[in-house]
Amino acid sequence: MRIANLFPIGGPLNYSGHVYGGIIAGGAVCFLASTTGDIELGWETLSEMAESPLSPTQNTKTLLGLFTTTLFMALFPDLDVQSIFQRWFFRIVFLLLGIMHFSGRQDLFVMVAFCAILPVLHQHRGWTHWKITPWAIAIFLAIVQEYFLAQQRNLIGFKWGNVLDLLQSYWLFVLACVAGHYMHLFLDARSMRWLKFISNDANHH
Repeated sequence: MRIANLFPIGGPLNYSGHVYGGIIAGGAVCFLASTTGDIELGWETLSEMAESPLSPTQNTKTLLGLFTTTLFMALFPDLDVQSIFQRWFFRIVFLLLGIMHFSGRQDLFVMVAFCAILPVLHQHRGWTHWKITPWAIAIFLAIVQEYFLAQQRNLIGFKWGNVLDLLQSYWLFVLACVAGHYMHLFLDARSMRWLKFISNDANHH
């Protein structure tokens, strides 16, 4: 029996397999991150989340960031299809853009605005399903971030070396981006349709 059948997620687009795939990939990324020593993952961490959900520690923020990034990228390729998920995605983006604007985070505002509209600029199963896409997105975000950081520096302008430094500093998020996206492609592959407990229907698009 499929997990998707046990916990169905309704809507005109049957993307439940990608949701559960993203959850599995997100958990794997968080576990891998904990083995590097960069973050802590255990019962104590879960207790901290439960006790103070409104005031998370930096460790908790990083964990949640890695998990949500992975889950988002597992769903990202199908944002070019009209669905309940697509509508909720743009509602959340609208809310986030308002928060970023009024909080003065123009750098995040630009990054979210650009990335949010990208999926609908091409045909379905176009560039969003390319294997190079998550790498390109990570590099694009690093370039935008360096652009805004350069504006804050008086004498030193934009430097490509700083872009590479950003990618190295946030390599766990690059990994989350790639893992989530590749999980989507993995579940889309026809050769993976035998994975009945999590795979999507053949005509889920």
